Amino acid sequence: MIVISMLLVVVGFVTLVLGILEYGEEPLAAIVGGQKAEYIRNVAGAYADGVIAPDVLREASEQAVVQTLTEIRGVGRWTADMYLLFILGRDDVFPIGDLGVRRGMVEIYGDMSREEMVEKARANVEANDAANVEFRLGE
Repeated sequence: MIVISMLLVVVGFVTLVLGILEYGEEPLAAIVGGQKAEYIRNVAGAYADGVIAPDVLREASEQAVVQTLTEIRGVGRWTADMYLLFILGRDDVFPIGDLGVRRGMVEIYGDMSREEMVEKARANVEANDAANVEFRLGE
């Protein structure tokens, strides 16, 4: 689903959905394969049907967004995290399902479990939040 996320960032969600609905999944299937094209079509259909409503999801909790998106066939946690990060602009999402993120954590901190990675990320966020408050108070 990396291709979907990259397409969403480059062309925008609405443009992508309208193109898929107008031209069908055949042109897309030539690029990403039949099954992924079907999944992308599912997402486009969910958007057209109002299941994916960016204005509503923008106000929803992370858990509600993930639940809404992962109910669509072909959308998993990784894609939901990328939607939260890049479409909704949530900067407090830690995409533990992303292999690049996990490799980066191992490179920086050494071998650790996913749970340890989440805890390390949470500690860093809390430290950054405290530093930001101190910085703003000192302005």
